[in-house]
Amino acid sequence: MRVPQERRVAPGVHQLALPSRTLPPFDATWVTLLVADGRAALIDPGFADPGDADVLVAWARERGARDLDRVFLTHTHGDHVAGLPALLERAAAAGWPMAVVTNAMRPNAEAMLGAIGARAFFEIIVIGEECPRGKPDPYPYAHAMELLGVAPDAAVAFEDSPSGLRSAAAAGARTIGVRSGLEDAALRSHGAHATIADFEDPALEQELRRFKGEPA
Repeated sequence: MRVPQERRVAPGVHQLALPSRTLPPFDATWVTLLVADGRAALIDPGFADPGDADVLVAWARERGARDLDRVFLTHTHGDHVAGLPALLERAAAAGWPMAVVTNAMRPNAEAMLGAIGARAFFEIIVIGEECPRGKPDPYPYAHAMELLGVAPDAAVAFEDSPSGLRSAAAAGARTIGVRSGLEDAALRSHGAHATIADFEDPALEQELRRFKGEPA
């Protein structure tokens, strides 16, 4: 039996190679673990084996993840980013300026974007801890809009956390809640104007029509 390999990519960013259960023994899946302030995210677009959940949760706990409710396995988290690559390609082709606004530390944000193949789409990454006030304060989103040269009424934000929803809505953006962990009513209670299951949800097209010909 192969012993999983581990490598440290950056502060708070670890990777573990898990021998595949379905591919030949020489193949393995690298899972990226991001840990910040006791919260963790497990990310790997190719990983989808629920049988490894206990192993990965234990691995995250050993590396400082205390809030295990915030450990997202890709076979769950990935369902909610379905359609995101196509949306990013569409936005880039249309010339819509885009930014990432996050409370994650910059190395973690960079690693996460790289893991899902989205880093090249964003020139601007606004980091909460680098701002005078982070989410749920509106400052991070207001600052992102300023950097993009986009007015609040011409901006749309996608969020799945209560603090992010409150921040985006208070900054004046059209705020779309992604139902990755919270249901429609909960997302709306924190400021979402509408919600989607993922980025292939037909409701998304209705929202984007509001911004046809406008930056998003």
